[in-house]
Amino acid sequence: MTGPRPAGSLAAARFLLVAVLSLGLSACASSCDKGSGDPTPDAGARATDAAIERTARCTGPKNQRALPSVTEVGQAVVLGRAVAVGVLFESDGGRGVHQGVVLTDDALSQVTVKDLGVGVADGPPPRPFVGGADLWVAFHPRAARDADGGAAPRGLVLRAQKLLDDSGAPIDFARGGSSSLAFDVAWAKGSVIAAWEEDVERRGVIRIARAGKGALTVSSATTDAEEPKLLALADGRVVVAWTGRRDEPVDAGREHELERPSEERAFRWAEVAFADPDKLDPSLVKPLDDGGAPKPLFTPYRASAENGHVVAVELGAAPGGAVAFVQDEGAETDGAGGRILSFMLTQSQARDTRVLVARNVGHALFDYLPVSPTADAPEGAAFISFADVAEHQMLGESAPDTIPTLEPTMDPGRPLAMLPAPGRTPERLVLALKVPGSTSGTTSGTTLAAAELWVLSCAP
Repeated sequence: MTGPRPAGSLAAARFLLVAVLSLGLSACASSCDKGSGDPTPDAGARATDAAIERTARCTGPKNQRALPSVTEVGQAVVLGRAVAVGVLFESDGGRGVHQGVVLTDDALSQVTVKDLGVGVADGPPPRPFVGGADLWVAFHPRAARDADGGAAPRGLVLRAQKLLDDSGAPIDFARGGSSSLAFDVAWAKGSVIAAWEEDVERRGVIRIARAGKGALTVSSATTDAEEPKLLALADGRVVVAWTGRRDEPVDAGREHELERPSEERAFRWAEVAFADPDKLDPSLVKPLDDGGAPKPLFTPYRASAENGHVVAVELGAAPGGAVAFVQDEGAETDGAGGRILSFMLTQSQARDTRVLVARNVGHALFDYLPVSPTADAPEGAAFISFADVAEHQMLGESAPDTIPTLEPTMDPGRPLAMLPAPGRTPERLVLALKVPGSTSGTTSGTTLAAAELWVLSCAP
């Protein structure tokens, strides 16, 4: 997650560029429908306006560790007390950039980096994830060269492998060409499931595959799709979500103007499909011998209205099933900022639209931070972190009518993950990325301080 960026530059949205001090908050803006099904924002608006009156939730740091040589920070995952964070870092004395995973624990007692080698150009940091009882990582390795030393690559590959056990063979998913390297991974029915974006006939499509099987297209034929998200459900199914887009109509007479935006404004909406990992097999969609065709494996639907401006989607689990969180870029009035909404997802439709933050959401990608279930934090409890229109970090709960709080402890930086709460205390521990300011240097005039991991104590 990164700092502000245009709505069309979604692929690199969640990374932090330490090397140039453009480390910022994850960026996202999204807009949802403002039609007849739009929720009433009054309660959420009052809560957002009252945020400045509430004391910050988070204090600290309780613990901190520097991340020397790290240039970009991606996502974090927690398994028990183990913590893994995907990063890009300088190697060979600053002459090259490698992919890696920072490995530590919930107390930051020590930090090591697992080197995954050189990645593809402009690729995102690796994405660690939990698979069964193990930590895994997914990333794009650099393409192999011909045996004779030629420069022909074997093709773009998305690779998944265990982080702490090198004995098993990696799992490779062959990707088609794309202007975006966006992807997501999940663990379902004892297998790795991957989803990614490809370019087909000048539009984006979302492909999904189970380890050992070929890829299938899950997005609809009429959608220009991007930014896939995956969520494994307790019943073994997976939810796939993505952002659909189409250009907004240009006013008559303006199509030939010289002073027009470099990227036209587009309608964006959230689309969703449910899938059974056992059926993620291309052989199941081949025509039958009698010329008929089997029942479609996917029935994607729009979770938000087609005339919205959604630019990011996150998925979470709740007692009632899957939930989609979207950041809406549309402002009620000039300068009011965007908003964050949630939808309950069923097999065939989205329902129970709720306003979590009614206004004041800036252009930085929000973070969804699920809380480990405890007696005080049931399944589905989560924090929503976002930057306001003044680019200050804020923290709220994933429930309507709650009051987000300004969090100066996280400025500049962003939260990465919720850590297990100690004992039965209501305290919440947040792993955050902190970006120190620059200091004066002797040669170029500035020395960039290393980014740091912080453990913050936050009130529920």
